[in-house]
Amino acid sequence: AALARELAKVSTPQLRKLLSALGNPPSLSNLPDDFWSKYSVELRAVLNTALQTIYSDQAQTMAAEHDITASVNWNLINQDAADWARTYSYELVKGITETTTTALQDIISKAIEQAMPLSEIQAAIEPLFGAERASVIATTELTRAAAEGEAATVAQMADDGVVMVGIWMTREDEIVCEICGALNGTRQVDGVFNADGDEYDNPPAHPNCL
Repeated sequence: AALARELAKVSTPQLRKLLSALGNPPSLSNLPDDFWSKYSVELRAVLNTALQTIYSDQAQTMAAEHDITASVNWNLINQDAADWARTYSYELVKGITETTTTALQDIISKAIEQAMPLSEIQAAIEPLFGAERASVIATTELTRAAAEGEAATVAQMADDGVVMVGIWMTREDEIVCEICGALNGTRQVDGVFNADGDEYDNPPAHPNCL
């Protein structure tokens, strides 16, 4: 929830800038040259910090649960967290902005074709920068960071001769989807989880995966 709020803080002013600059008729070419680069920098700053923190925190939680805290090289884990978060947040934001750009172009093309009023165009664009999308990104990517932190601990223990096997676990409640329900209780074999013929490296299995 905290990350979703931070993402919304970044996206809301960008939405206002975008709607102001699009023009009538709307065109992405009317946006300032640095619109996407500035948006990307702000998104990466928020995501990098959150991903790094969750990665390290989950590694520590897992180590404590299995009573191996003293055996883990925390300097190495923290460095791995920083390296992974920096690299992954760059690729993540690149994907977010590319997806947003494509969706915007589709909306604008449809709007021009159907002679939609400006108010309807703006209403169609707003969800791309809204709270719901921010929540999906936050949920999905913090789940990923937590899994990566656990995987780093497992890899480090394997180097010391301690073999740990991953087991996909859900809360087994009413909101667990069919995908994760099928994965629940499965064991990781050769680095992957398998359910109904589909393979997954680690959670998340899908967007908004808890």
